[in-house]
Amino acid sequence: QTLSRVSEKELVSLYENATFLACPSSYEGFCLPVAEAQAFGVPVIASDIPVLREVGSDGALFFPSNDANAMANQIEMILADQSRWRTVFDAALQNSRNFSWTKAAEETAGIFLRALS
Repeated sequence: QTLSRVSEKELVSLYENATFLACPSSYEGFCLPVAEAQAFGVPVIASDIPVLREVGSDGALFFPSNDANAMANQIEMILADQSRWRTVFDAALQNSRNFSWTKAAEETAGIFLRALS
């Protein structure tokens, strides 16, 4: 099933019921879905590109970009190994604490203030 627009309530329900989030992108600016998923403790399976490593950190499992077999192996592993899933779940929740709209606003305001000085 493909989703285009969902309400905030539907999005919360999707994350609350997700086993993992797959993010096979080869290019991203930030990838908000990774941060959103981790806020719900959803483990992320992502392409091994710098931005996804930075955003996903230890709350994600990585595979070489454009390698469908490697992505499938990570999915199989996270589904088969409950202990590994729980470890990544815990790391995802921990990593999500690094991101917030308040923190983003404060950092952006700091950049503007430095530029104006």
